[in-house]
Amino acid sequence: MMPAHVSPTRLAAWLCCLSAALVLAACSGDEPDPLAPRTNETYAESFERVWRTVDREYPYFVHKRIDWNAARTAFAPRAAQVASDSAFAAIIREMLGGLRDVHVGVTSPSGQYRAASTFPDRRNWSRDPWLSTLARADVPYRNSGDVGDAQFRVDGQVMGYLVVASLSGARVTTDALDAALERLRNTDALLIDVRMNGGGDSRLGLHLAGRLTAVRRAASSVQFRSGPLHTDLGSRTTGFTEPRGPFTISKPVTLLLGRGCVSSCEGLASAMEAIPTVRLVGDTTFGGSGNPGEYPLRGGWAMRVSRWIEYTTREVIIEDQGIAPAEVVRGDDAVRSAGRDAVLEAALRATLRRP
Repeated sequence: MMPAHVSPTRLAAWLCCLSAALVLAACSGDEPDPLAPRTNETYAESFERVWRTVDREYPYFVHKRIDWNAARTAFAPRAAQVASDSAFAAIIREMLGGLRDVHVGVTSPSGQYRAASTFPDRRNWSRDPWLSTLARADVPYRNSGDVGDAQFRVDGQVMGYLVVASLSGARVTTDALDAALERLRNTDALLIDVRMNGGGDSRLGLHLAGRLTAVRRAASSVQFRSGPLHTDLGSRTTGFTEPRGPFTISKPVTLLLGRGCVSSCEGLASAMEAIPTVRLVGDTTFGGSGNPGEYPLRGGWAMRVSRWIEYTTREVIIEDQGIAPAEVVRGDDAVRSAGRDAVLEAALRATLRRP
């Protein structure tokens, strides 16, 4: 009830507060979420909800020139005719394959994830030739989880070699990265190999990059969808590399890349590319950066859908393009068959040529 005997000014203020309270109540969750599953949903209704979820959340429709309306036309009739939740999930996974996105797929009720797209293996890294080349190092290769290091003597110089095989928090720690860098502290130059790195925790990549700069530097920027149109994108948020650790590595650094560098490994490559002492060598990275979210399908099934566009500091969209090295070094099948890692050998020589 409105208070009695109030001035016009106070009445206006009270009405304003009441209006705000009504708006908050409307946004408090009483209204159903149009993207959430409803009780007794038909398969046709579930399909429409799922299609709209992707339509509203996925950021790369314009970048990849994807006709999402055509996907609805092609798959809606099939989805309406399925007889089980697993069959429905299979239809959705097939539809999601049209997004050509390594971060998009379907998760079963037991937690098993299957990507919607498959991609050829074009890595310029092979395990056996790589191990043979490591065996010739001046200091034996030592590793902790997916972080390893060794030293090579090339033309009278000692080359530090750091391997970061993933950015998984279960396999890599900041302490392990720092311990390896401490062992390589007195080498003449440093080669960091991430050709086989499929990503993980982007913070670990920034922790590594932070050892190579004495000043704060932009690493990459991201942008999320902000409205119903495929062109509706919010403002950019920039991530930064912060200086870190007991000393800064100011010697020449080569980051060795390949198609096996995916996801947050590409965020690491973007951060490294912005550091003047670092040179990128190898092959173009995979081109898969999505920060996926998980959304319900039916019966405990769920889908993962990319949510952001990530840009390098050179304004390159990483998704579907990757990050190109300054110097291209690809594999050599004949050398690989002889048990040698030609890409690693070439990267060591490229590091030596640097001033």
